Amino acid sequence: MSAAERWILISNCQTYGLAHCLQMLADGIVVEPVDMGQYQAHVGHYNAGFGDYDRVLIGLGAEAVPGADFSAARRVDKVPELVFTAYHPDLAYIMDGAAIVEGPIGAYHSLIAFVAHGAGRSVDDTLPLFDAATYAASGYLDCWGPARDNLVWYCNHLNFDVADAVRRWGRSGAFMYSTNHPRIHVLHDIARIYLEREGYATRVSDVMPHDNLVMSGVFPVYPEIGEALGVPGSYLFKRINAYTQIGLRQFIEESFAVYDRHAPGTLAVHEQSRASHDRVAAVLQDVAVAA
Repeated sequence: MSAAERWILISNCQTYGLAHCLQMLADGIVVEPVDMGQYQAHVGHYNAGFGDYDRVLIGLGAEAVPGADFSAARRVDKVPELVFTAYHPDLAYIMDGAAIVEGPIGAYHSLIAFVAHGAGRSVDDTLPLFDAATYAASGYLDCWGPARDNLVWYCNHLNFDVADAVRRWGRSGAFMYSTNHPRIHVLHDIARIYLEREGYATRVSDVMPHDNLVMSGVFPVYPEIGEALGVPGSYLFKRINAYTQIGLRQFIEESFAVYDRHAPGTLAVHEQSRASHDRVAAVLQDVAVAA
């Protein structure tokens, strides 16, 4: 029996799921997962060892790590770091300078709640804003097409053809826990597409690795958005590293408490959400506060 190939995968929060799927789908390979923080903390160590691996697989973010150097690698292939916004168009990162602000479920915040708080609305005045009228006016119900096209284009750019897979994922329910956390069957397909592209025989079954991303914060698909996309929805927000969920009122209350701990004017949405923030702000400006 020939020795197993040694691969190393360096990527974002999707690293462990993808690495485990690669190893489970193909015989004769052992995949070492390294997340971006681990690589950044020990960049010199990993750079020096890349020549020991048959393949080095990297997400695009790995190239941006200070000191990253893949010149010793025998082969470097890029893998997608998936982003899909259609299920969670209200999700945003809130920044205090260069630091991400942690909220009730980790790094994920609601644009509507953040804008409402900034406008001085109370929790009771904010709750009714979570409805179909706000979502429609904010463009939340029109995100599927652009999100799908962006995902397909991005993956094609890396030589991953996911057009058929996206259709299949969309028919089986929401396939993302958040804008950047796919469910394990999505990573399983990405692993299969890569292996088959590279000529490896794959062993596909209904058994998949542990879905580790479920332990992160999970942002719900709002019911009105779910109805528009043909998937179930809720207002239950799952906390990070815990099997507990909170409802919309509690999520808003705890979000407001976080924002109140920061000096006025110090918080802002991440630049990637600036356009969405401005649309939501314009919509809420026209919604009167209940007397």
